[in-house]
Amino acid sequence: MTDRPADFSEFQRFRRWWFAPILAIPVVVTWWGFVVQIVLGNDWGSRPAPDILIWLFWIVFGVGFPVWFWMLGVRTVVDGSGVHVRWNVFPLRRDFPFDEIADRETVTYEPFREFGGWGWRRGRQGRVCYTVRGVGGSSSASPAIAEC
Repeated sequence: MTDRPADFSEFQRFRRWWFAPILAIPVVVTWWGFVVQIVLGNDWGSRPAPDILIWLFWIVFGVGFPVWFWMLGVRTVVDGSGVHVRWNVFPLRRDFPFDEIADRETVTYEPFREFGGWGWRRGRQGRVCYTVRGVGGSSSASPAIAEC
């Protein structure tokens, strides 16, 4: 990316309602075990894990995992040199210089049918899509970059 200010910048986050219960299960179980064994001093289960393991699981799954997921997203920047896509919290980045972009168009696509869902996905005929989520339905109304 250049030092010049961006012409367009967007940050898409993972914020689907159905993912909250899935994320909550390991977080709640980890917090419950931590409170029972570390805070209250009672053994958690009939064969309790060592306290150091409870601490480790609590740090990784009870605190780290939710914070990591909250920060997760895709930043798209358009500046004078091209289009840049970067996954936050992953070392994944893709730059599309303007001189390598042959064409562009606005399309409505179906993430599950064409790419198997959201994310950094490879679809049919070698197409690649970089997106986080759509707004409603199965079609994406959020910007996505498809590389053909």
